[in-house]
Amino acid sequence: MILREQAQNSLRTRETYYRMLFEGSVDGIAYVDRDGSFLDCNPSYQEIVGYSKGELLGMTMYDITDSVSAEWQRSEQIPKILGTGEVDNYETIYTRKDGTPIWVEVRPHKNEVDGKTILWEVVRDISARKRADRKLRESEARLKKAEEIAPLGYWEYHFCDDSLIWSDETLRIFGAHESDVEIGLDFFVSRLHPDDKDAMLNAYREFLEGDKEYSLEHRIILPDGEIRYIWGRCRSVERDSDGAPRLAIGTVLDITERKLLEKQLTEYRDHLEDLVEQRTGELRSKEQHLARSEAQFRAVFEQAAVGVAIIDSQTGSFIRINQRYCDIIGYSRKESLQLKFQELTYPADLQEDLDNMDKLKEGVVNEFTMEKRYLHKNGSLGWVKLTVSPMWPPGSTPTTHIAVVEDITKQKATRASLELKTRDLDERVKELGCLYGLSELVAIHGHDLPKILEGLVALLPPSWQYPDIAQARVCHGDRVYSSSASYDCRDGLMADIIVNGTAQGSVQICYMERVKSDHEGPFLREERQLLDAVAERLGRIIEHIESERELEKHQLHLEELVTKRSEALVRSERKYRDLYQTAGVGFATTELVNGKMIRCNAKFASIFGYETPEICIAEFVGAEHYIELEEQNRVTEALMEHGELNDWQVQCTKRDGTKIWIDYSARLDRAETCIHVAAVDITDHKQAEKMLRDSEETYRAIFNGPNEAIFIHDAETGKILDVNETMLETFQCTKSEALQATVADLSAPDEGFTLERALQMIHTAAEGIPQTSLWYSRRLNGELFWSEVSLKAAELQGRKRVMVVVRDITERKEAEEKERQHQLQLLQADKMASLGLLVSGVAHEINNPNNLITLNVGMLEQFWPGLSELLSSSDDGSIMAQGAPWSVAELRGEIPVLLAGIKKGGERITGIVNGLRDFARTEKDCIALVQIAEVIESTQLIIRNFAQKRTRSFTCDVPKILPAVRGNAQKLEQVMINLITNACQAVDREQGVVAVRVQATETNIEIRCEDNGCGISSEELAHIFDPFFTTKREVGGTGLGLAISYSIVEEHSGTLRFESEVGQGTVVILTLPIAQGDLRDT
Repeated sequence: MILREQAQNSLRTRETYYRMLFEGSVDGIAYVDRDGSFLDCNPSYQEIVGYSKGELLGMTMYDITDSVSAEWQRSEQIPKILGTGEVDNYETIYTRKDGTPIWVEVRPHKNEVDGKTILWEVVRDISARKRADRKLRESEARLKKAEEIAPLGYWEYHFCDDSLIWSDETLRIFGAHESDVEIGLDFFVSRLHPDDKDAMLNAYREFLEGDKEYSLEHRIILPDGEIRYIWGRCRSVERDSDGAPRLAIGTVLDITERKLLEKQLTEYRDHLEDLVEQRTGELRSKEQHLARSEAQFRAVFEQAAVGVAIIDSQTGSFIRINQRYCDIIGYSRKESLQLKFQELTYPADLQEDLDNMDKLKEGVVNEFTMEKRYLHKNGSLGWVKLTVSPMWPPGSTPTTHIAVVEDITKQKATRASLELKTRDLDERVKELGCLYGLSELVAIHGHDLPKILEGLVALLPPSWQYPDIAQARVCHGDRVYSSSASYDCRDGLMADIIVNGTAQGSVQICYMERVKSDHEGPFLREERQLLDAVAERLGRIIEHIESERELEKHQLHLEELVTKRSEALVRSERKYRDLYQTAGVGFATTELVNGKMIRCNAKFASIFGYETPEICIAEFVGAEHYIELEEQNRVTEALMEHGELNDWQVQCTKRDGTKIWIDYSARLDRAETCIHVAAVDITDHKQAEKMLRDSEETYRAIFNGPNEAIFIHDAETGKILDVNETMLETFQCTKSEALQATVADLSAPDEGFTLERALQMIHTAAEGIPQTSLWYSRRLNGELFWSEVSLKAAELQGRKRVMVVVRDITERKEAEEKERQHQLQLLQADKMASLGLLVSGVAHEINNPNNLITLNVGMLEQFWPGLSELLSSSDDGSIMAQGAPWSVAELRGEIPVLLAGIKKGGERITGIVNGLRDFARTEKDCIALVQIAEVIESTQLIIRNFAQKRTRSFTCDVPKILPAVRGNAQKLEQVMINLITNACQAVDREQGVVAVRVQATETNIEIRCEDNGCGISSEELAHIFDPFFTTKREVGGTGLGLAISYSIVEEHSGTLRFESEVGQGTVVILTLPIAQGDLRDT
């Protein structure tokens, strides 16, 4: 029995222990029968599936599993467990009560209990692990995609075992497979190009020794012989405790495509050079400019890098961004992560970008590439080549995508420049073709001038910019040759055909329609030169034809012709010699070797101060005696290189030492080993240029000299084009700030000074009607000031402008305001003087009858005690008064009251009369030192009871020590009583607050009487000191209190002013000057 009890107790103890383990397990545990029906489960299992234990006991394990997993468990798992009892852990998806699917790991078991087979499983929620695994796979996929797009690979080198770990993209770049060979440092070195191996290994060794980042461009050779260009970079190295390197990490960027593009650009440049060389040596300078532009582009392109960013596909926000991307858009990495790509995209390119993104998210395209513009942080625009690829698995919701940008701003500019140069070359080819075609016409038609001219009018239009609308016409003699039946000219160009110095016709070209023109007009400068060249060559051809015809005409008279021709040649030689000698341009020919002059005309001699060409030739030793040697050497080098020199302006020395400016043209004659020179004296022109510069400086001095601010406005838009120095001082700004500001920025924000009104005045002035107005201006620091503006039309550089002169009239306004206040004070003083005379008379007239009343009341008061005793002896009698009988007893009680009332009324009249007399009195009372503290204390004693009944709070804040003032203490007390009484009468009895505060400054004592009453309107404030003006007449106000107080304060050389706002209260400020020599309370 005892053993059985001990066994039962042990059994119960183990059962309790296992129940605690079952209930407290963090993993879910559930028991099911062979059919999968739940028999029991612990709290962790209930928490995982979201069902209570009661709910689960009525369900099977297949109810919380998806249909596919349920079938697999029923057909395979359960039979396997029941058969062998051994089964591996497996993962499946449970459906919680709220419908949420979760991943769980299940460890199934089998037990035999009382002959029954019980299945139990331990379940663990692995949803978080599954999400982490999914994110890791997505991250690896994004990284791999980024490597493929960049194309950028990374590597890790472990020094301990000489092993290299390469990413898939690195393996692709090096043409290797991880399974093919054991990848180590030797393998890497074997791929290096022989010419780059030493530089690469030196950089690597310096990196290991100095622990600094290295970045190097080099080449590698693949097994098939392909050469690839690599940009290698190693950013970090880890070392062990002894300082020995342990791990290095770096990246490689395949830049082969960029290098191939550079090679193509180089080949294209060479092709352009060949084309320019074939066409004309005249364009070599432009080819050099093109080569420099290409070199600049190549240098910029070689330094370009690729920007990479990971972007939220739904919002467009940057999630990750590399430094090159930040460099392209101008923002720091921190700033960039607060932006969206939509905010950086130029508005005109945004819709195309969004459309491509929609196609990418819908699966229409796998990736897209486009060129677009970015808004740089500094406000500029930059072109980029954008490649976007998704980073979400196919068929899933778009999450993020990777964007790779390459800055192609320089390429865009270079491409435009190349196109422009190509167009220029095409135009030059057409011009050369035109001149060549004219030579061909002469070769074909010989002396048949009409045929030549007919061919020429057909040849000219294709050589111009707009051949489709171009027409050509040649006039020679009385015949006209035209490229079309009707010659309809809109814009035309003409050159005279000069034959033997005489105009015999003209070559004309025109457009049948209006074309867009620049500042030179509808025709290019080169087209004008071409037309002049055609006309000149045509003149020479006609001269030649006419000469040939003349020879043919007189071939039968050869001897006579020879004679006459000889004479003609003599005349012609004389004519040309005369032309040479009398020309307005100086001509000279010098030897190439020693510079000795061979010949010159009279104009050349006169330019350098020689009387005759013979003297000039005799005294001329070499160019060095009138041109600086350094300038002469430069000209000689240019002549030897190009064969000619045009528009060379140089300062020379005349025979008498005078300095002159000469415009030279020179041509090297290699056959005759001499130099032909044409010289024009441009001294007057240079002096005119200097006068123009001096005029500009004078204008600027006049513009900046006045004390008034001067603006130059565009007559149409009102834009500020220029300002003078005074404007910058007046408006306190820099010139750049002034030119960027508008009229609204420099005007007060009032309705009367709007931008519309300013523009209206500018337009009116531009029409020739000068404008003058007062303007409330604003400096750029916000300060407002009054100004007077004058507007007048002006024409500058052929354009209509408006000059605005602004004068700061702040001081004048202040003076006007002071004058107005002074006039008001004079008016008030005159008013008070007039009222004083009136008051004096009124006081006298009222005082006389009031004295009778006062005296008679006094007499009656003296008689009344006796009369009262007499009446007391006959108390039974009565007297009729006011229609009713009055008993003696009633009279004895009422008459003293009546007498007292009469006496009080008389005293009130006396007080009013005395006040009027005081108001009218002009003489000064006795002046002495007055202590303001004593005046305030005395006023408090008089007014305290009245103030306490009329207000909720009445306080006086008076310092114990105050300087004294000179004056009459009684009158100052009268002023204070009047001010406090008015304040008390203005406030509400329940909420009224009246406060008196006194403070001393260096020169004055200031007394402030403040209340929170009803306030005074601005209309009433204007009459506040007028005698008999009162707002309290219904409660007995006379309107003399403030008028008298004002006159008393003036007697004391003080001021009395009011600050009031209706509904808020009133502050009365009384200021009295401190007595001189008394700076303390005595």
